[in-house]
Amino acid sequence: MNERIWWHIARSTGVVAWLALALAMVTGGLLANRLVHRQASVRRTVGLHRHLAAIGLGLVAVHLGALLADNYVEFGLADLLIPFHATWHPAALAWGIVAMALLTVVEVSSLVHRRLSKRTWRLVHQCSAVGFACATVHLLQSGTDAAVTVVRLPVAVITVVVTFLYLGRIVRLRSDRSSSIAIPQVTAPRHDSRSGVRLTP
Repeated sequence: MNERIWWHIARSTGVVAWLALALAMVTGGLLANRLVHRQASVRRTVGLHRHLAAIGLGLVAVHLGALLADNYVEFGLADLLIPFHATWHPAALAWGIVAMALLTVVEVSSLVHRRLSKRTWRLVHQCSAVGFACATVHLLQSGTDAAVTVVRLPVAVITVVVTFLYLGRIVRLRSDRSSSIAIPQVTAPRHDSRSGVRLTP
């Protein structure tokens, strides 16, 4: 067996995990921006969103396991769980650790969403955007394949799409809040000075 097989598994699962999480962000953005309309399509998109998130985190677990099994860099468990503990690219690894923690919290909140208020669930779910940003920085800084065009180009395109959808969600939320607190203008009733009859506007 190739002595660097675990390193190759770690590299590949890291990239594919990012892709799965990125596509989960895209499907979530489509739902949040109400770009999916038919009820059947909404159900399918929700299911796809949840499966992609679960697959992404599952691949992250394989990614960590492969790094622990690999003897090329020789990571310890603390190196992969505590930011800046590792000596190999500590800043780049820290981005990945933070991303993993945030996305895990989001996934757990989704599993127990029935026990949370809608407001709490939404606030926790906002962490997914920060987690995705951290994961992207981690990929670009520590990923061995990040300099390859075939990897960098899709990362750039998908990141732009996710950013666009997230900004669209922010605009929609602000618009919804503005419309909910808007006070309708009421015109005072007028009176006919000659007849004394009140005239409605």
